[in-house]
Amino acid sequence: MDIPGVATVDIAQMYGVYLNLDRGSFSFRIGNTVAKLAMDELPNLAPPAAVLVSPDYLDFVANVIPLVPVLAPGLDISLDTDAEKYQGFLVYQLFLLNPTTFQGDFVAAADFLQTELNLDGFKVEFQDIGFGYDDGKRLARAEAVKFFIPGEYLTVHAHYLTIGQRFNEFLPFIQYGHTYTASGGIISQSISSLIPAIANTIGLSDRFQKTYSIGLRWDIYKGIALKFQADHMTSFKGTDGGFTSKPSKNPNLLSIAIDAVF
Repeated sequence: MDIPGVATVDIAQMYGVYLNLDRGSFSFRIGNTVAKLAMDELPNLAPPAAVLVSPDYLDFVANVIPLVPVLAPGLDISLDTDAEKYQGFLVYQLFLLNPTTFQGDFVAAADFLQTELNLDGFKVEFQDIGFGYDDGKRLARAEAVKFFIPGEYLTVHAHYLTIGQRFNEFLPFIQYGHTYTASGGIISQSISSLIPAIANTIGLSDRFQKTYSIGLRWDIYKGIALKFQADHMTSFKGTDGGFTSKPSKNPNLLSIAIDAVF
C-alpha cells in the first residue's frame, strides 16, 4: 500500500478464509482476510499549510520549543528542522489534550505517537459478507465490509446495495453506498485534524460518507464492457469522507470506465 509522500506499507503475510454458495439465481459470500504489514520507516508527515499558520503552532515554535529540554530531557528529537518542529507540535497537542492518559509525562506522549504511527508488524483485518441475485434480466447485490487495524486506528464500516435491469447488452442500475467509522481512540479524538488528510487514509480520523449513484453498463463484446456512472456524495459530518482533502459540500462525480477480462 503506497500513501504518496507519506509512507510505503508492504504486506509481509496474508491469509484468509472465504465461503461462496450459489443456488440458481442466488449467491452468498462470507469471508475474513488478515494481513501482516511491513514498514521500513515511520510516515513522513508533511504539515498541512493551515497548521503552520495557526496560533497554536506559532505559539509552540516561539514559546514551547525553548522549554522542551526542561519539560522533556529524555526526548530524543532536536526540533531544529521544520519536520521535527511539526512532529513535536503533534506530540505537544496530544500531551495537552490527554492529561489523564499521560499524567504530565511529555516523553510518554512522544513514545505513544511514535508507536502508533509505526505500522511494522501490525495486523490488518478485513471482513465481508454479501448477497446477490441475478436471473439474467434482473440484478441485485448487497455487501457489507469491516476494516480495522489494532491499536488507536479506527474501524471502518461500509456497505452498498445495487439494483439493475438488463435490456439486451445494456444494464442500467442504481446504487447506494454508506461508509462510516466507529468511535476512535486518543489520536482520532484529539489531533487527527492536525495530520495530513492523505495520511488519515490509514484510519486516524473519522470518515463518513453516503453515495447515491446511477449508471449504465454496456457489454460491447464478450469480456469487454463500458461503464458510465454518476455519483452524488453527501453526509460527510465534517470529515473528508473517502477523499484525501476536504471536499466541497455534496460533490458530484461523473466517471467512465472500461472493464476488460482476458
